[in-house]
Amino acid sequence: MQTKRDPIAPFNLGNVQAELGNFKAARLSYQSAIARDPRFSEAHFNLAGVFESAGNLDAAADHLRQALNIDQSYAEAHFNLAHLALKADAQV
Repeated sequence: MQTKRDPIAPFNLGNVQAELGNFKAARLSYQSAIARDPRFSEAHFNLAGVFESAGNLDAAADHLRQALNIDQSYAEAHFNLAHLALKADAQV
């Protein structure tokens, strides 16, 4: 049974919104999921992708680091954080 504190519903909604290209709504949904469960590493990871697509590399990196603080073995988060570092170096 889902409750108003369950982070899965806003997370899944964010996934649908992101797939439809509505990144502003997806950001809000992922933030809602994180507010309900700050240790939801996948929500931090997906929120990082939304921030990256908006060009906010600092916020993207911050959420990837948060995902890694929760789950140090999150391989995709390690990969994307390294990718962001390369992207930031290329912009300098």
